[in-house]
Formats: sequence, C-alpha cells, structure tokens
Amino acid sequence: MNTFENLEIEKQDQIINGAMHVFAMHGYKKAYMSDIAEHAKVSKPTLFYHFGTKLDLYFYILDTAYREIIQSLDISDIYEEKDFFECLKVSTEHKMGALRKRPSLMKFLTRFYFEEAVEISERKNQYLAKSEQLRGKLVFEELDVSKFKDTVDPKMVMDMLLKWSEGYMSIVEKTMVNSSDEELSAFYDQMINEFLQLIEMLKTNFYLPEYL
Repeated sequence: MNTFENLEIEKQDQIINGAMHVFAMHGYKKAYMSDIAEHAKVSKPTLFYHFGTKLDLYFYILDTAYREIIQSLDISDIYEEKDFFECLKVSTEHKMGALRKRPSLMKFLTRFYFEEAVEISERKNQYLAKSEQLRGKLVFEELDVSKFKDTVDPKMVMDMLLKWSEGYMSIVEKTMVNSSDEELSAFYDQMINEFLQLIEMLKTNFYLPEYL
C-alpha cells in the first residue's frame, strides 16, 4: 500500500471515507468497486492501482477502522484511570470522538461484526479474539477490581455490558440502511447517554458502599 500512503492525507481520507461508506451500507459481497470509486471521487483503475483487489481494499479499511479506535484509547488519562467504571466512561467518550471524525466508522464496524462473507471470516475471528483478549487483560491486569462486592464477578459485568452493546449494534445493523449520518449520530448520542446511565446504576449496586 506504499503508493496509497504516498498520497496527500486529504486524498487518502477521501478514498477511505468513500470505501468505508459503501462497505458499511452494502457489506463486502454487494459493495462494488465502481460504487466505491464514485463515492471516493476517483476512478476505478485508481482503486485497483493502489489496492489490487476489493478484498485488499476491504482489509485496509478494516485495519484503518480498528487502528483509529485503538488510537483513540491510547491516551494517558485512560490508562491512568484504574477505577473499573470510570475507565469505561472515559474510554467510551474517547471512542465516540473517533467515531464522529468518520461518519461511517461505526456503521462499517457494525456491518463487519455481522459480516458472513467467507473471505472475511478468518480476519473477523482474529479481530474478535484479539478484542476479547484485550478486554480480559483490561479487567484482570489493568483495572482495580477490589471495589466490587465479594458477590460480584467483574468479568461477568464486562460480559453483560458487551451483550448490551451487541444489542445496540443489532439495532444499528437493521436500521442504518435507511438512516442518514445525522440520524445515526443522534442515535449514537442516545446510546452513549444510556450506557453512561447504566454504568452509574451498576456502580451503585455492585461497588462496596465505601467506594460510592
């Protein structure tokens, strides 16, 4: 991808955003290079010149999406925060900042989560396994879980929050085709507000009284 990364940043973003939008709306199988070229405002030969195949382009967009999410978390105030629930709140706010920079980022990641194309399956399993590993490390190695009541399993709390997020992702996946970026942005804001309220409720019920 050296030829692509030698382009001006504005041109790179133009192509990334165009491809991300088409893959998000149609999934891998039904995304056509001609549509991506149209949304990216470049020629189809230009896409093939820089990426070779649609699959290579898809994986580049996928790697970019995950990299930008991870980079949004690679900030000192997140890793300095050791409280379980406070860290979740801070990381959520930073992730939303990254999502707002690219209107189709959340739509793309949601579509990827439900992607069934066999060409994608191996990479999908790798990313899901890596995400699970990072969550486990965060809970058991990085965060202070001593504030929980003895009857509460922090891993189960994290799993519950993950399932809550999956439920919202399913709603996004079903409705995003007919939703504008503005409507989805409003939906994400609502989701975040409800998530933060959920965190406060769990903290109140799961933490020892002296930590409230």
